[in-house]
Amino acid sequence: TWSEVGSASNFGSNKWTTDINVGNVFNTNTGRFTPTIAGVYLVTTSLDFGRLDSEDTLYTVVAKNGSYNTNYAIAFERQTMGSVDNRGNAHSMSGMVSMNGSNDYLSLHIYHTCDTASTLNLGTTFSATFIGKT
Repeated sequence: TWSEVGSASNFGSNKWTTDINVGNVFNTNTGRFTPTIAGVYLVTTSLDFGRLDSEDTLYTVVAKNGSYNTNYAIAFERQTMGSVDNRGNAHSMSGMVSMNGSNDYLSLHIYHTCDTASTLNLGTTFSATFIGKT
């Protein structure tokens, strides 16, 4: 099952925090970025995931309005482990997206085939930069 990365569900004891959050458009509880200015945004994210074992797969998607379908993703990455066990995993992605400035939102979604529960680490980041109006 795909999971939206919100503080309560995927970070374990870690939580989303913000260094810069102009207009409070990033919700640290849900992990959703909902800008109040319509336009084009550059989105970058890095995901620091716990351990993966041999043949485990990790998918990561930056999704608009909860649509984590990889055919419509803003950014997508997939990694399958070979014969390596107990190895950390990191994904870095970026993409550009048009937002309506009212109810459009972006969030990070993950899917993994791990046998054991795993959570994101403090190295996970999300950033969005306003490029200009459409």
